[in-house]
Amino acid sequence: MKHTPGPWEVSQEIPNSVVIIALWSDKVTPGNTATFGDYRGAHICELEYNSGVPTKEQAEANACLIAAAPDLLEACKNALESVKYAQNNTGADFMFNTSEILKQAIAKAEGNLP
Repeated sequence: MKHTPGPWEVSQEIPNSVVIIALWSDKVTPGNTATFGDYRGAHICELEYNSGVPTKEQAEANACLIAAAPDLLEACKNALESVKYAQNNTGADFMFNTSEILKQAIAKAEGNLP
């Protein structure tokens, strides 16, 4: 795994920004973090909305999507294994497209682009 492991959380401690942090301890909460990486959490990225583009609502939605990335990657890997199992045990060729979509999403998330 090349990326910072999850879970990732959304924090709004920086004015006009939404920050995604990786919690390094179960004692860390979004309200108990610094604005930089330290012993409480790693600063993954920051989304500013002070210019109005994106709006605060869009920045928050984008932050939630980014924060879900480790969970979505794990879900894709599990789904791919299920699809492979179904293909191998039922000969279900209709799942080929699903398998390819999952493989591409996993490769993109892991930085393994063609």
